[in-house]
Parts: sequence; structure tokens; C-alpha cells
Amino acid sequence: MAIGYFWRIDEDPDARILSHSGRTGSFPSVLLADVLNGTASIVLSNQDSSVDRIGARLLDLAP
Repeated sequence: MAIGYFWRIDEDPDARILSHSGRTGSFPSVLLADVLNGTASIVLSNQDSSVDRIGARLLDLAP
């Protein structure tokens, strides 16, 4: 894992995931992009709970 300009970078042989999450007030969001496979997921929510796992699951489901 590495950090670059507030982006998290996770690498393994099959994927290179760039991610950034945060919140404004009680509105969380996350963006994950697998740059090796050309897929991404973005989750925006109006609920005051983390959406990181939802975004990761959506990225796993991408073709």
C-alpha cells in the first residue's frame, strides 16, 4: 500500500486499485479505480455510514 496526493494505492499481481473516500457532513462517498483492468466504482450516499465496502464489492463485480 502507498499514499499519493491523498489517494490510497493498493497493488497485487492482478490489480492496482486507486481509491479515495471522504464525507461532507453526513454524506459519505468513495471512488475506487482498478487501473490494470480498466474498471471503477463510485458510491455517493445520504446515510451517515461508511460506503467503502460497498464500493469495493461493486468493483469486484465489474466484468
